[in-house]
Amino acid sequence: VFRWRNIPFRCAGRTGLFMQPEASVLGKLYAWLCDNPWKNERYDHPAPVHLNELVVEFQAVFADGAKMPKLQEYLTDWKKDAQKGSAPVNLVRDYYRLLNLLGVQSLDLDDPRASSRMGCLARFSQILADYEHVKRRARYVEEDGKPVFRGGQDRGIWFYRQLFNYLQHYALDAYEDFEGEDTFDLDTVDVLTVHQAKGLEWPIVFVPCLTSHRFPSSRAGEEPNWLIPETVFSRKARRRYAGGVTEERRLFYVAMTRAKDVLYLSRFRRRTNRFRPSPFLLEVAGGDPPVVNRLPLPRKFTPPTDEADELPTVSFSEMAQYEDCPLRYRLSTSLGFQPQLVTELGYGKTIHHVLRRIADVTREKGRLPTNKEVEALFHEEFYLPFANRAAFEQLLANAKKLVKNYLSKYSDDLLRVWQTERFFELHLDGAVVNGRADVILDREGGVPNRLAIVDYKTATDAKPDDVFAFQLAIYAAAGRGEGLDVQAGYLHQLKDGTRRSMPVDDKAIHSARTRANSLLAGLISGDFPAKPEKKKCRACDVRAVCKHAICSKYDY
Repeated sequence: VFRWRNIPFRCAGRTGLFMQPEASVLGKLYAWLCDNPWKNERYDHPAPVHLNELVVEFQAVFADGAKMPKLQEYLTDWKKDAQKGSAPVNLVRDYYRLLNLLGVQSLDLDDPRASSRMGCLARFSQILADYEHVKRRARYVEEDGKPVFRGGQDRGIWFYRQLFNYLQHYALDAYEDFEGEDTFDLDTVDVLTVHQAKGLEWPIVFVPCLTSHRFPSSRAGEEPNWLIPETVFSRKARRRYAGGVTEERRLFYVAMTRAKDVLYLSRFRRRTNRFRPSPFLLEVAGGDPPVVNRLPLPRKFTPPTDEADELPTVSFSEMAQYEDCPLRYRLSTSLGFQPQLVTELGYGKTIHHVLRRIADVTREKGRLPTNKEVEALFHEEFYLPFANRAAFEQLLANAKKLVKNYLSKYSDDLLRVWQTERFFELHLDGAVVNGRADVILDREGGVPNRLAIVDYKTATDAKPDDVFAFQLAIYAAAGRGEGLDVQAGYLHQLKDGTRRSMPVDDKAIHSARTRANSLLAGLISGDFPAKPEKKKCRACDVRAVCKHAICSKYDY
């Protein structure tokens, strides 16, 4: 009905991702890579997957049946590499390379159907990323009485077999279909269960199908067929999970209180047989509501004059990503294509975390930490989730060198720390921008309560200095809005230990506000033009699924 009337809608809680042809054939691919059969539904009979049939299905789904001459050879080589297991696997990267070969980058995102297909493919990247984040996660293990850093599993046919098990026995039922792009100005009908609506509100809410055996459910209070014996799960404990009319009444209350302005309650009278109204409906309406041919409309609603509109909230990092390339923002944030795993992922964050902990220790003890205390903090706090042992040890040594250099030149900062990881919010014309400043120093220029904001930049941070200056000006504006006396902003290059002053005067703040308002207007309105540049595109996580990427075939 929604489609027929051209009403935009989203259905939450659907677990049918693999009912989509794109996800179905991709599931078969990962089964074939490790010689397993595949089934598209939990209670189906698994069927063997053959290469020729797999290629035909890929061609039907992605090319309307047209031949893809390179596909069979590509899949054959992929399977050989998977079974050889000599190199680390990068699931998301390999998946994006396949999508590029299948030509998904040519889909027109302005076409709702094409956008929905891209959303489905992005959801599949989430499955692969979730699996990788677990299997490749490094950990400390005990060896000869000492903790030793060990990388996670990242190669071999067993890596793919366990991925198949994850897809077939968990992801098949657990992952929802793509619900549509979640844009700020989205005006759509949400269709969801009462449980999924908990904690949310809408101006208008419809609660349909209020018949006697549906709400409350005819099975409310019914004793389930418990599979656990009473010796383990007592009858008293079971009663807590049996539910009943009282629990159904609470659920009905949740449904009604989701409406901010208008609530519609309704029922149907007949499908094949007649249905009695829900007792909850009779109680609320004071009787069985009459049949109406037109929806009764409420009186014109005038919101209270003191009730401000709720503004959308955007983090500074999201705004900066949008400025760098709006289309990349759409692909990765709005559609949900996941970033590729890299060995050094988290390096910058963990250095920031160690520095914050050093500042905390200094503040707690009223003195600078000793070398032994700094070493202990590194042992407790420094962690790279996806590094192997060799990379971890190299990056740990680099981090210690950076922090040692910082402490030798700027140890006085630690005695001036006012706050670390300070949260800021800046209210602009049409949105709120938030973020966290790395560190705020007191006594700027020797004057108490005069503050300076410091942002750290590591070698792995690709943001240009101009973006850091923009960020410092935004945080300074937010701080002054809170009544803080922010007098300075600094960009600290951890790699070489240099520190540069960035403007946070009235002129810089006015310029930053204007720049932010312009960016937010485009982001909120859903304007996502591409900004391709060769250097930038080659470093972009989603370059393989972007038709504007300036890349050679070797860059994917």
